Amino acid sequence: MRTFWLPRVRWLAVLIWAGVIFVLSAQPDLRVSPLADLELAVRKVGHMVAFGLLALLLRLALESSAVRRAWQWSLGLTVLYAISDEIHQGFTGGRNPAATDVAIDAAGALLALAALAVLRRWRYSSATGRPRMLKPPST
Repeated sequence: MRTFWLPRVRWLAVLIWAGVIFVLSAQPDLRVSPLADLELAVRKVGHMVAFGLLALLLRLALESSAVRRAWQWSLGLTVLYAISDEIHQGFTGGRNPAATDVAIDAAGALLALAALAVLRRWRYSSATGRPRMLKPPST
């Protein structure tokens, strides 16, 4: 029963989060701070966090659907969504599409996926009491 619902719940989480990103992108002239420098920093960090979370949700959904190379697919799909998000902003008043935002989104996704890999490796080595090897030693 768990294997039936888990992929569906994870894909639903992906769709909901993608929807949240879409709604935020549709806000004209979205401001979070009256200070220009702080505004820029918060926006860029927000981009990294939003798309990092999307990449993590995609990876979990892809893994539960038994997709091979889930981290690569999640990174690629996140970057494609970032591109579509910037195109969408081009049609929103007070917003401008920017290639640098796609790069920031991709960096956020890559950092989040790397952090997940490190966390998983650390948890595995903690559970077994020995470090995980990437390749078996040659004899």
